[in-house]
Amino acid sequence: ENTIALVTGANTGIGFHLARQLSQAGVRVLLGSRDPGRGSDAAQMLTAEGLEVEQLTINITDDQSIAAAVDHVGQTHGRLDLLINNAAIAGDLRPPSSVSRASMLATYDTNVAGVAAVTNGFLPLLRASSRARVLNVSSELGSTRLVNDPDWPFSGVSAAAYQASKSALDMLTVLYAKELAAEHITVVSVRPGSR
Repeated sequence: ENTIALVTGANTGIGFHLARQLSQAGVRVLLGSRDPGRGSDAAQMLTAEGLEVEQLTINITDDQSIAAAVDHVGQTHGRLDLLINNAAIAGDLRPPSSVSRASMLATYDTNVAGVAAVTNGFLPLLRASSRARVLNVSSELGSTRLVNDPDWPFSGVSAAAYQASKSALDMLTVLYAKELAAEHITVVSVRPGSR
């Protein structure tokens, strides 16, 4: 009740479904999308279902876009209760022996540095909440334990940029969780899986 949540990358896929489910649960959802048109279309789809969502333009690889989104949420709502860092890219899906530097940098910029930039940008508004939470959407493909398990069905996947970035995201999540625990801001990583 009265929870304000931002979901990045919410115009499609997991983010869109998270936005729908949160709105169905009565959460005030800010549907984050780097493309205003796609974000608006997604918000209209949910509005047509009788759900209340607000489209928010945010490109997590652009500091000015993040700052503008933070300013808008601050002016409009004054706080943020739940930040879901969902926006991500897959990179070129090549194995380590053929992955390009450009793919590694672009994937890390979105999947790791972008998460840090968005989280840090919204920290003042999260601190203004009495029940702040940060949820980072990771992947089982970033688990070194699972990838090394020959019985795991996806152990043969070798998408260096994506998988390494999700491993890095998991570490970043742990570091945020440790740092922000004293402020009672919970930071967790979730892995939706393939089903």
